Amino acid sequence: MKQSSMKTVAILGIIALSACSPQIRNHGYVPSQEDISSLIVGVDTRSSITEAIGSPSEVGPVGSGNAYYIRSRVRYFTMSAPKTVSREVVVLRFDQSDVLKGVERYGLEDGRVVALDPNYTKLPGDELTVLQRMLRSIGGMNAATLFN
Repeated sequence: MKQSSMKTVAILGIIALSACSPQIRNHGYVPSQEDISSLIVGVDTRSSITEAIGSPSEVGPVGSGNAYYIRSRVRYFTMSAPKTVSREVVVLRFDQSDVLKGVERYGLEDGRVVALDPNYTKLPGDELTVLQRMLRSIGGMNAATLFN
């Protein structure tokens, strides 16, 4: 009986220790150095690049001509806030005709950490306060019409 309780305690201890070990998660996609080296500035187009190395993680605003491949390694440890261990960004710049104009590579050491939140898109009206939203939802009223 004593031996089985010792085994149980040992197993529970191992489980507890493994729960405390940090977890590293990879987010995003960056093409390999060989794939990036195979791109030809002035020849390859946005569509040929997407076909050859895959779709970018993000695209710049309309008219900017940029495509971003982003990969992050994030360390999660117990109840601590997640910490970005590494980030790699490959920026492909295109001209107005969607022909490759340049390739740039950035790492975490090249700038500050920016939290990327795919669950949030700023929409018109986000700058309104709760009271303004409530008044606006009641027949289009606003504070000016209430006090005049």
